[in-house]
Amino acid sequence: MTSKPIRIHRSWARYRWRMLVLIGLVCAVFAAAVVGSTGAVQGDAAWLLGFYSPLARAWEFGVGGLLAVALTRAPGRLLGLLLAAAGLALILAGALVIDGTSGVPGPITLLPVLGAALVIAGCRAQPHPVSRALSWGPAVRVGDWSYSLYLWHWPLVVFAVLLLPPEPWIPVAAVIVAFLPAVASYRLVEDPMRAWPLP
Repeated sequence: MTSKPIRIHRSWARYRWRMLVLIGLVCAVFAAAVVGSTGAVQGDAAWLLGFYSPLARAWEFGVGGLLAVALTRAPGRLLGLLLAAAGLALILAGALVIDGTSGVPGPITLLPVLGAALVIAGCRAQPHPVSRALSWGPAVRVGDWSYSLYLWHWPLVVFAVLLLPPEPWIPVAAVIVAFLPAVASYRLVEDPMRAWPLP
């Protein structure tokens, strides 16, 4: 009768330390990203904490790792709806607030990152309006294409802004055009690579 509680306790002790180590790593890398976003690091070392540095972005993956480890069970339907709605609100706030002067990746990046984490956590609950909306066929399809779209949209936006008249609709049009090469590369490169046999 006593072996089961002792076994659970020992398992929780190992789990707790792993969580604490992961939380510590995420916080440390986030702090480094914040320092990098302020411009406090200059010279040859500045690239290490800059926009394109994997180190400055690692905490975002760490949040996903924490979410995967911490979500041992789904929340209730109401809590799930509240979490997902709050997450969408944070993502929307990030889309409206973040611009070229926001110091990304820095504290402002918490808006979309925590927003995405809340949406993921909330949509593990029983179906609710947010999870149903995100499960809508076209939304799922865009999600399938999202990595290819991520790779393609920025070069097209940059070149469109540089080469075309300065109209506010130009970047939006460039993103829409980016769907064409994104879907093509998804079908011709990304999807076939998943079927490659690896040793």
